[in-house]
Amino acid sequence: MAEFRQPPLSETAVLHRVSPEARGVLFNWIDEALTDAPQALAKALYKREQLQAELTAIDEALGRVPVEQLLQPLQNELRQHDRELGRLEAELDRLTAEDKRLTYHVERVISSNRRVAEQMTAINTDEGRIKLAARAKLMLDSYQRRLISQKLDQLAALLSKRLNQLNRKRDFIDRVEIDPQTFTIAIYRAGQLFPRSQLSAGEQQMFAIATLWALREVSGRPLPVIIDTPLSRLDEKHRLAMMTEFLPQAAQQVIVLATTSEIDEAAFRFMQPAVSRAYLLAADRIATQVTQQPLSKPKAYIGLEEITTHAI
Repeated sequence: MAEFRQPPLSETAVLHRVSPEARGVLFNWIDEALTDAPQALAKALYKREQLQAELTAIDEALGRVPVEQLLQPLQNELRQHDRELGRLEAELDRLTAEDKRLTYHVERVISSNRRVAEQMTAINTDEGRIKLAARAKLMLDSYQRRLISQKLDQLAALLSKRLNQLNRKRDFIDRVEIDPQTFTIAIYRAGQLFPRSQLSAGEQQMFAIATLWALREVSGRPLPVIIDTPLSRLDEKHRLAMMTEFLPQAAQQVIVLATTSEIDEAAFRFMQPAVSRAYLLAADRIATQVTQQPLSKPKAYIGLEEITTHAI
């Protein structure tokens, strides 16, 4: 096989066409390669030889140092680190225990705060109840005062009316006032305060009976009235007022305990239309005898002797 050979190029042969600027750059590269590169290579080789010598010296020095002497500082440092690690672990345990203690304390404080809050809620509830009870008491006290004042005004008006009625005079007194604090009764006559001490004995009894009459009316309860010897100390005028005004009207049921000298035949005949039943209590040496006579004849007059004779 024939070997192909490229014909020699002439010194002026053109291989690549480049611009003048690119040709200048190539020439600079060629100059640097021929001058600067060998110097840089020589410096690098010299530096390499120095480093190699230092490495050899270090290896020789290390070879001369004993292993124990080389490791002793490391061991000492390791033991120091172990001691520090033990101290830190102990500190960690202490801090962990302290954290548990503080956590327990915080939980107790939270529980205590919860209990205090519940107690405060209960106290506020109780305080509200106390305030409500106090307001209710004030309202009840106010209502009681108004009711007492109203009842006393009603009682005073009825007492004045009944006292005039029993004395059979419309102007016997002007009015009656009752103190709501002391319940003292004041009588006014002719526009002036009239002392009760100036009332006669009969008027005093009329005042007492009028008071009981007014009290029963103000109470509004249909209670029976029991009165003992109502006419014994009264004069004729007041006896007539008792028999005509009080006894027939005081209540639905009036029980009169009187003596035969107090209610004689004439008085009994006068009251007989309003009497439902009559009883005569006759005392003898053996026992007390109770006799009763029903009023079978409402329009007829029945005497005391007839009741005694015909009693069952």
